[in-house]
Amino acid sequence: MDSTSLVLMGLVDLMEADKNYAKRKDLRRSAFECFSLANRLDPTNPVVWNLLANQYYHSWFPFECLSACSFMGNDTIVVNVRCPSSVFVEGNLLKLSSFKQCFLIKSVTEYPSEENDGSQVFKIVVDGAIPDNVTHGEIAQVNINNLFAASSLLENALKHSQSPSVRAETHFLVGKVKHQQKNLPAALDSYRSALKDKPDFPSAAFAVAEIQFLRKEYKVALEIFEKVLQQNPADKDTQAFVALLRGMLKNEQTPLEKLKEIAINFQYELELWKVQAFVRHNHSGSDSL
Repeated sequence: MDSTSLVLMGLVDLMEADKNYAKRKDLRRSAFECFSLANRLDPTNPVVWNLLANQYYHSWFPFECLSACSFMGNDTIVVNVRCPSSVFVEGNLLKLSSFKQCFLIKSVTEYPSEENDGSQVFKIVVDGAIPDNVTHGEIAQVNINNLFAASSLLENALKHSQSPSVRAETHFLVGKVKHQQKNLPAALDSYRSALKDKPDFPSAAFAVAEIQFLRKEYKVALEIFEKVLQQNPADKDTQAFVALLRGMLKNEQTPLEKLKEIAINFQYELELWKVQAFVRHNHSGSDSL
């Protein structure tokens, strides 16, 4: 079987994984195996490197804690696990047991385990404070999002890529990794590189606008979001950003039924409602919606 057939098989598995929750993990694992084999057969194909990097970007790898975890201050955890040292590195994301919050790994110190069982002890400093409910919870496993591995794969993709559209996808994925790592300047540079290779790339444009929003460059962000909305008029996140920014900058009122539709699952839902409440107050002289 050639690499193209393996890529197609992997893509089919990913599409099925989106539809079948019960078999999602198995299907994603099968897709990863297909992409890995395709990569071994043709290590010069940048599309395959991108697909593998995207798999790492969206995957969490669980490691069982072999002994009780301990916390030092509010930003350091000591774990005893059996895994390669390359997994616990600066720039990867960490989740503890079933807690939803994730933490960016800032630094790691490795120690040999006293149990002589092939495990290691890692003292992990994270970027930010670990909440009390996590430090007082039961930590049975740690989960790693291996962004470092994704970055390495994307570097290989850029080495072999000649097609502007493929390079654009690689730059976009690099931007997503840097974004997750809270390196906004680097993420912005990568998103802009993606748009340079492929000007008609709404996902990259949306990401640029989102960073401009985070930087409080609201006017520029709105201009970009409005262009993205012209390309994807049904996208609710873009609609929500436009409603939020038009309310902030232009005192523009969004219909209540439309607000109810676009506010659901919007990351700035509270801010959207607050701004629209203020706009309505300005329009009516009343605090009521």
